[in-house]
Amino acid sequence: MARRDNVKSIYTHEHPGLRYDLESDPLKLIDLIRNSDHAEIEARLCEEIFDNWNPRAINDACLQSQRKRMFIQKITDGNPN
Repeated sequence: MARRDNVKSIYTHEHPGLRYDLESDPLKLIDLIRNSDHAEIEARLCEEIFDNWNPRAINDACLQSQRKRMFIQKITDGNPN
């Protein structure tokens, strides 16, 4: 997630993004991702997100962690203590 001024952009790996104008829509009910009026700021926010994070690496690490936890749960019958 990145926010600049009143625009909030949410990136979720391999899912459509979300974009909100927090000034006119503080409850985040109207997704503006397909609104071309915000395309320039969206591009800047996405660039900032990708400059600071590697979504593929984060996704891969999360999946690996899930596999490890599922394995531990399976071999301990859900009680790893």
